[in-house]
Amino acid sequence: MDCSALIPTELEEHITDDMLDLYMEEAFTSAAPPDLCVAGPKSAATAKQRKLSNTVTSPFSFHCAGTLAAFPATTPRAVENTNGGSQGSGTLIKMGSSEKIVLQRQSRRSSVWQISLVDERASLSVITSDDSGDFAFLTRDVRDANAYDAIRNYMVYCKQQEKDLQKLEEECARLEAEQQLLYGTAVAVNMTKRGSLAQSVASILLVDGTVPRDCNHGISKGSRPTEESVASEFAESDIDPLKPCPSVDGSGGGASQPLYRYGQPEVLGTYTPIFKGGFLYRCIIPEGMWVFYNDSQRYRMEVKYIFGASSILAAGPHASLQRLPSGEVEIAVTVWPQQTEVLLEGEVNGFKNLSVATLVDASYVNPHTAASTAAARALLNRYAHQSGKSSVTMLTTEDVLDCCFKGSKGIATSGGDAASSLTTAYRYVDPAFPPCSVSIYRHGVDEVFLWDMPWRCPADYLPKKQASEACLFAGAALPTDPFTGDGGDVYFCSAAAILAEHPECVHRLFRHPISAEAGRKERAVGAYHVTIGHGGWWTSTVVDEYLPASLLGPDMGRCPYDLRKLWYPLLEKAYAKLHGSYAAIQCGDPLEALQDFTGFPTFRFDEEWAAVAETVRGSLSSFTNTPETERLFAMIEESVNECGYMVCLNLPDEGPAEAKQVQLGMMYGSSYAVLRVVRYADYRLVQVRCPTMRLDGDGLWCAESVRWRQEPALASLCGMSVAASGCRGGAAGERGCADSKIVLGFNSALAPGCLWLDWSEVLLIFEGGGVCCTHWDWTEDCRVRGTFQDGVPSFVLEVRVEVAGEGDEGEASPVEAYCMLSQEDDRGLLPDNPNRALQPLMLCISGAAGVQEASELSGSTSTRQCIRCGCSIHPDRPATQLTYILGRDTALRTTFLPSAHPYYVIPRCLGEMSNKVFTVGIVSSTPVTKRGKLRVRVVQLPSTSPVFENEREFSTERVTDAPPASFQIRSADGRVRVGCGHRIG
Repeated sequence: MDCSALIPTELEEHITDDMLDLYMEEAFTSAAPPDLCVAGPKSAATAKQRKLSNTVTSPFSFHCAGTLAAFPATTPRAVENTNGGSQGSGTLIKMGSSEKIVLQRQSRRSSVWQISLVDERASLSVITSDDSGDFAFLTRDVRDANAYDAIRNYMVYCKQQEKDLQKLEEECARLEAEQQLLYGTAVAVNMTKRGSLAQSVASILLVDGTVPRDCNHGISKGSRPTEESVASEFAESDIDPLKPCPSVDGSGGGASQPLYRYGQPEVLGTYTPIFKGGFLYRCIIPEGMWVFYNDSQRYRMEVKYIFGASSILAAGPHASLQRLPSGEVEIAVTVWPQQTEVLLEGEVNGFKNLSVATLVDASYVNPHTAASTAAARALLNRYAHQSGKSSVTMLTTEDVLDCCFKGSKGIATSGGDAASSLTTAYRYVDPAFPPCSVSIYRHGVDEVFLWDMPWRCPADYLPKKQASEACLFAGAALPTDPFTGDGGDVYFCSAAAILAEHPECVHRLFRHPISAEAGRKERAVGAYHVTIGHGGWWTSTVVDEYLPASLLGPDMGRCPYDLRKLWYPLLEKAYAKLHGSYAAIQCGDPLEALQDFTGFPTFRFDEEWAAVAETVRGSLSSFTNTPETERLFAMIEESVNECGYMVCLNLPDEGPAEAKQVQLGMMYGSSYAVLRVVRYADYRLVQVRCPTMRLDGDGLWCAESVRWRQEPALASLCGMSVAASGCRGGAAGERGCADSKIVLGFNSALAPGCLWLDWSEVLLIFEGGGVCCTHWDWTEDCRVRGTFQDGVPSFVLEVRVEVAGEGDEGEASPVEAYCMLSQEDDRGLLPDNPNRALQPLMLCISGAAGVQEASELSGSTSTRQCIRCGCSIHPDRPATQLTYILGRDTALRTTFLPSAHPYYVIPRCLGEMSNKVFTVGIVSSTPVTKRGKLRVRVVQLPSTSPVFENEREFSTERVTDAPPASFQIRSADGRVRVGCGHRIG
C-alpha cells in the first residue's frame, strides 16, 4: 500500500535532559576553585549549587560606622568565645593559633547558562511507512483490507491532528514572544526618551517628584554632566536614539527562508529547520537527495534517520547505511558546525528522525572561525612590519594606534572614495587580546569550556544603513541594554544592568584617561578605553571592536534592543581581557563585578535570607511577618531609602518552569536591582527592575491587582494611580467607579519595566542578595599597591587629619572613608600561579593610644599606637577584634577625627607567600592631598613589630619611609592619575 501521502513532520528534536544536565554539572564542577585550607558552614559538595565560598554574616544595622575612638587594649578573646559581638553568629576558624581568627567572606560565584540553544522539549517524529515501525506493529495481525485501511486512515488523522495542534502551540508561543519583544522595546524607547541622565534618579523619586532626604543615589551634583556634553564627549550627537537596530531571530520567524547565523549551505535549495530553534536545516532537492546544514558553533549534529523497508536509498559520501533486522534502513551522518553533508539519495517511504545535537568539546577546532579573523591577522602583520617589529607578539597598543593614526590621516587627506575604506584599511586590532580562539578559551588554564566562535565587527552584522552608527551608548546607557550571552555570564549581565541604573557610572568606565578629544580620536579607528578595577587597582585597557558574533549579532553579551550600542559587549570584552579570556569570566559574583565597576565595597546577606525565607515556603496566604523577617526588611529599607546603596536580589540558578518568578518574567540565575522599598501600615512592598517582566504576570501587586483600589493611599505612595472609567473626576477607590482600573502614575512611568512585589513574594521568589555600599558624594578614590612577604606588608599607610589652628574659624570636621584591602582575582590565572588560591586578609586601623582626641592640641609626640578597629564581613560594621577575612576583598568604614597624631592603616595576610600583590584603597569624603586636610604617607613598620603578632598595642618609634609605592588618584569624572612616591596626592 502506498504511504507517500504521509507527510513527515520536520519540527523534530532529540536532545536529552541527561545530556544537558551532565554538561552543566561538568561546567559547574570545573568552575569550582581549588579546595581551601578552611571550611565553611556548608559542605564543599555544594559547589554545583554555586556556593563557591560559604559565608558568615553579621547583624543588619548600619548605624555603627567605626569612628576611631579609644577603647581598652585587651587581649583577643579565644576562638570559642567569639561567637558574640559584632560578628554575630559567624563561623570562626582556627588557623594555628587561638588569636588567628578567620571568617569566610560571603560570595556567590555562579556560572548559569541561561539559554539552551537547541530546544530539548521537541519530541521525536513517529511517522513511519506501512511496512515498518508503529504502523507495521499495529497491523501485523490484520487480514481484512477494510480494517487495514481504517487503521491507516486513523493513524494519518491522529498525526495530522497532532501536527495541527503543534503548529497552533508554536504560533501562540511566537505571538507571545513577539508581544514580549514589543513590550521590551517600548520600555527601552520610554527610557531612551527620558535621556541618558534622567533614569539615574528615576528610581528614587517620591510621589511628589522629589528626592528622599539623606539619600545619596546618583552622582554628586557638581560632577553630573549635561546630556549634551555626554553626547559630545562620545561623539554621538548625530545618532538618533529613537531609530534603533533590534536583534533578529534567526530561526525564520515566519519568513520564507531562515536567517542563518553563521554562514550559508554549500548546496542551494529550500531548507527547513529540524529543531525548533533552527541550527540544523534539511533540504530535499528534486533528485531525491537529502542535504543537511549545521548552522551552529557549539553543536555537533548526529543526524540519524530510520526509513521504511521498501525505501530505495543510497547513503551520502560521508554517511553510513545499515539494514536493521526489521527490514528498516538506518542512515546516519555527522554534521560539524557550519558544514553541509548529504545524508542519502533515493526514494523514501516513511521515516523516523533520531537526530541529536551533541556539544563539542575542547578537542574540536573549528576551521571556519579562523576565516572570520583573516583580515584582523593581516592588519596585525602589516602593523608589525610598519613598526619595525619582527613578530606580531612584539606589538604594543601604542604601536598599533600609531599605525592607525598615520594610515587614517593619509586616507583622509587623499579624499574621494578612499576615505570610505578607512573602516577596514586602518582599524585598531588589539595585539594583547586579538580576535582568536585563545581569547575565548585557553586549554589547560580555563576551567569552564567555551567553544570556538567567529569574530566580527559591528559593520559585519549591522544593516548597511546603520553600520556607520555603531557607538557606545546611542544616546543612553539603559538598564534594559545588557542581555546574557550564550555562555555563563548571567552574573555579569546582572551587574551591568544594575550599574546602568546610574548612567554616569557607565560613562566613567569609558572615559578616556587623558581627554575627550583623545577618546574621540581613538574611537574613530575602533579603539575603546575601558577602566575597571582589577585586584583593587584601577586598570585602563584598550579593546577593539571585534566581538564573538554571528551574522545576526554578538554571541556573548549584547544589547538586543539596539545592536548599535557597544558599551555592554565592550565592557564584557575588557573584563575578559583583564582575566585572560572569555571563559575565565563565565563564573562570578555580580557583587564582585559591581565593586570592580564602582570601587565601593560590597557584602551579601544570603545566609540571613535563608534563615527567614523558610517562613514563606509553605503558602503566601499564611505568611505573617516575624521579628526576623522584619529585621531583614528594615535592613534593605535602610540600605535603599536612607543610605542610597545599590541593593540587588538574586534568583536561584535553577528551578521549575512553572515557578512564580518565571511566571513574572524573571530568569533564573539573574540578580535584580531594588529601586524602592515602601512601608505602609502592615504592608511591606519592594520594587525591582525587571526588563523582561511578563505582561500577564499575576503578582499580588501587579498593575491590574484589585489591592491598589483597596489601598489608594498605598497606591499613591508607590506612584500608582486609579483611573476611573465611566465616572468623571472620580478619586482613586471612590465608590460608584466599579469598573475603574489601575494605570501607571507619573513617577512609576519614570521607572518602566519594574515590578512591585509583596514582601512575602520577595522572600518566596529570591534566594538572597547583596549590597554595594555606594556613597556617590565620596568622589575621592585613592589606591596604593604593595606586596606581602610572608604576611608582612611592604608598607602601611600613615593617615593624618588636620586639626583646626587658632586662626581657623570653627572646628575641623572629621573625614569619613572606606578603607579596603584587595588581592588579585583568582579567576583566569595559570595553574602554577600562587595567587590562584585566595588568602585570608586583614585590614585594621590604629590610633594614638591613651589620648582623647577631643582634647588634643598640637605638641604631643606620642608614638604609642593601639588598634582601634578592624575589618569584618560587613563594611559598615568594623570588628572590635582582629579577624582575617577569606575573600577577594575586605573593607571597613571609619571616621578619622582631626588629631595631632597619625592613624595607621595596616594590611595583613595570613600565609607564607612571597611577593603577593595587594592594593589598599581609601574612598573618602575629603580628597587625599600632600598638603591638605587629609594626608597619606607610605611608611614601613619593622617585621618584628608586635602588631604582626596580633598585639593591639605597638610603637611607631622605628617607623621608616617605605620604598616608593605606586599609587592612583581617581577623580569624580572617572579619570585616574598614577604616581609613585612616599606621599600620596
